[in-house]
Formats: sequence, C-alpha cells, structure tokens
Amino acid sequence: MTRTLPILVATACLLALSISTPRAQQPEKPTCAVLTFDARAGVSTPEAQMLSDRFATEFDRLGRYTIVARSRMREVLEEQQFQATDHCSAAACAVEAGQLLGVRYMVYGTIGQLGQLYSINSFMVDVETGAQIRSATSDLRGGIEEALTELMARNASELLGLKPPAASTQAYFNILLTPNHARLILNNREIRPGLVPVEPNRNHTIAATLSGYHPYSLQRRVTPGVTESIDIRLSRHEKESTTRREERPRKMRTVYVSPRIGGSMATGLAGLEIQYKHFALSAGAIPHGPAGGVRWYFRQDRSSWFLGVCGLHLERDDSYGRWTDVETETMVGLIAGYRWRSLRGWEFTLGSGIGALEREIRYTRTTRRRFGRRWIWTYHEETDTESEVIPTFELAFGYAF
Repeated sequence: MTRTLPILVATACLLALSISTPRAQQPEKPTCAVLTFDARAGVSTPEAQMLSDRFATEFDRLGRYTIVARSRMREVLEEQQFQATDHCSAAACAVEAGQLLGVRYMVYGTIGQLGQLYSINSFMVDVETGAQIRSATSDLRGGIEEALTELMARNASELLGLKPPAASTQAYFNILLTPNHARLILNNREIRPGLVPVEPNRNHTIAATLSGYHPYSLQRRVTPGVTESIDIRLSRHEKESTTRREERPRKMRTVYVSPRIGGSMATGLAGLEIQYKHFALSAGAIPHGPAGGVRWYFRQDRSSWFLGVCGLHLERDDSYGRWTDVETETMVGLIAGYRWRSLRGWEFTLGSGIGALEREIRYTRTTRRRFGRRWIWTYHEETDTESEVIPTFELAFGYAF
C-alpha cells in the first residue's frame, strides 16, 4: 500500500495537468494560388483555362497547401487591375500576383500540344523571396480528354515530389462516320460512332457498310491511355444498270463529237460540237447567219459545268419598192452553264450569260428623174449604228459519239 500510493498520486497529477492544458493546435497549411497556364501551340485559351481549373483541383486534393479558389483569385486580380489578369508564364509576374492575393506560394506554367502529344511545364515560386522552389514537366500522348483526366493529376503530384497516380490502361477509338446512318461494326459487334473504349495492344477490325456504297474495312492497334481518331468516309457506287448493257459506264475518251438541236448562241438551231479533253469548239446555223463558240468543261466526261465564249453574225436584206434596208448584227458574249450527259451519251445543255451586240442598218433609196428623153437614176444611202448589251442563252439537246 505504501508503494502504490506515490504512483497513484503521480498519475492523478499528470491527468489533471493534461486536462487543464489546452490541446496544441495543428500548424496551418501554407497558402497557395494557381494561375491559368499559358496556352502554347495546339491549345486554345478556353482549353488552357479548363485544364488549369483541373490542375488546381488535383493540387488541392493532395492536401499540402490551402488553395485560393480560382473564382476568388480572378475577382481580386481584376479589382487590383492586374495586367496579366489571371495568367502569366514568368516568375516576376507570378510574384506580383501572389503579393496582391496575399499568399505564400504561387504556381504558374505553360501547356501545349504537338501532334497527339500534350506537354505541361509547371513552376512553384516563393512570393516572399521570389525564388523558384519547385518545377515539373509531364508529357502525355492522347487527346484532350486524357490531358484533362490524367496529365493534370500527374503533373500536380510531380510538382510536389509525390508518386504520380498510375496511368490509365484504357484505350479509345474516336470514330467519325460519313454517312452517319451507315452500319458500323467493331470486332463483329455493331456500335455507334463516337468515343468507343477498346482493349489496348491488340488488333481491332473496324468495318462500315451501307446500301449503295462501297464497303469499308481496316485494322487498328492502339496503345494504353491513347485515344485514336478514325475518320470513315464511304464512297458511292457508280450508277450501273444490270438489265441494259448499253447503259453501263463507258471508258473515258479524248474526243467527243456531239450533234445538237435547240436554241443556242453557240450552235444555233442546229449545230455540232467537237470536244477534245476539256476544250470544245462549236458551230451552227441560225436564220440569216452562222453561230459558234469555244468553251471549257470542268470535267472531261459525264456531266459538267462549263464556261465559254459565244458569237453570231446576222445579215438581213429587206426591199420595199425603192427602199432597200440591209441590217447586220454581230454579237460576242460570255456564257456559263451545265451540261448533263447520261451514261448512254444523251446530252442536255442549259446556260446563260451576257453579250455585246453591234447593230448596223444601211438604208438605200432609189429615185428616178426624167432628163429630156432619158431617165436618170439616183441612189441615196444612209447608215445607222447602235450598240447594246443583251443576255445570252443556251437550251440544246444532243448526243455524244
């Protein structure tokens, strides 16, 4: 009993001392703010702001610093009329922003893209001393999705010297399909276009089919953590009849000869066009004169747009007793339009344009006067000339040999 009494007294004293003494407060975490990273080649300003917001979230999640909310940071910097607003890529600029915010540390950096590789450089600076105390550089091959979900967390951990989170082993195909209602098959499984998760490091077969289009098929292998974009564009079948052999597409020729009828300022009411590759020469006849022209077809065969020059020359002779009128018209103009040509060679041409018309009218008057026993004939001639701008047109049918 005598031995245990001193021990009980000492224990009671220590217990009373621990109750009366206030619990020691935990040390407060230093304050820090994250500026918007500067956008370099391949990264837009909105993307840089989004990635910087994600970096600040991942940096705060590590629990080493008290992070100033980015919305609050923008308000303070705008009130202080900070020239760089909320982003900069120099230590002096970051120190100035940190002094305005009243924090101990500032984080700034740059982010850019080269091909499918995203690269981020981040720096931490001590606002009081202006010294750079930490830096980190991280790279990731993939799309903007992987940069947001993986690269920001990895760089935040590396900036603090921590072990970065394990890289994602998932891979993706970002498939674009034209037409988008075609049937899309991945490894014998029908899927929809868009972002599709796939197993990395193995061959994947992608196929697309649609009635009236050529089938499409390819194989792709993708590495872990990468999103590969695949743009699939189906091409149409050439129109071909299985019932009429003559309607099958003909081989492209160099020379075409096309008789035509209709109304045209290049071939008249009836004419002929000879085409050599893209260049064509036409000639025809209309009442009181010839017509002709040259033109250029943008496609050598089949249907095509065209651009050309046309012209005509008319001459009419009218007599009214002692009056004789000779009217001459000459027109040169431009014409553009479209020539539709079927698989069998039938053609329909429609075009319009503008031309300059020169009209000349010669009036000749014959008079007779008697002089003694003889009659004397006299001739009086007048010429009237006028010019005007008129529309040109073409509406013709033909067949190409």
